[in-house]
This record gives sequence, structure tokens and C-alpha cells, in this order.
Amino acid sequence: MADFVYLVTTDALGQGDRALGKKLIGNFFRLLAEQEPLPVAVFLMNAGVKLAAAGSPVINHLRKLEERRVEILSCQTCVNYYGLERDIAVGLVQGMTDLLALAARYRVITIA
Repeated sequence: MADFVYLVTTDALGQGDRALGKKLIGNFFRLLAEQEPLPVAVFLMNAGVKLAAAGSPVINHLRKLEERRVEILSCQTCVNYYGLERDIAVGLVQGMTDLLALAARYRVITIA
């Protein structure tokens, strides 16, 4: 494991065409699950929490990361905001204090 975490704040990568952004975020997680070094964690925030919900196009990639001991964490406030409390299918739901603890300990790379 490396000394970094990914903070993912969207369910579609980049600005512009949303369909392209969804394809790009899918490619990102597919490749991330196959690479080394792995991040310590992936913290999903804002619309990024939708990626951990049942039926997400990247759910299998997130599960593979979790199997490889990468923590998959979804923001509690965001999960509640989007009404996904019963739909999170991978990882743990955590609070902002958990993100702050990760940020104090590891380098944070933001994917927006």
C-alpha cells in the first residue's frame, strides 16, 4: 500500500459531456483496481457516494479494491442527502472526522 488516499467527489469524471464523464470514471476505477501501488483508501463524497450504491457501474471495481484491502468509505452526510442509506453496497459509511483523520495522515489526491 502507498501513502495516499483518493477523495472522489463525483460520479462522472471531469467537466463537459456527462456520458463521457461516467465512462471515464469507470475506466479510472477499473485501472485503479488492477494497479500497484494501491491507495490506502478511497473516500467518496458528494455525488461520488452514488458509485458505492447497488447498481453502480463501478461497484465491481470497488469490491475488487476492497478485496485488495483498500478501504472504501462513503461520506455519511452525502449518503443521507442522496437517500442512499439502504443502498450502499460496498465499504463503510463514515463521517467527516474520518476524512480529516485520513487527510492528516496521508497525501490526498482529489478526483473531481
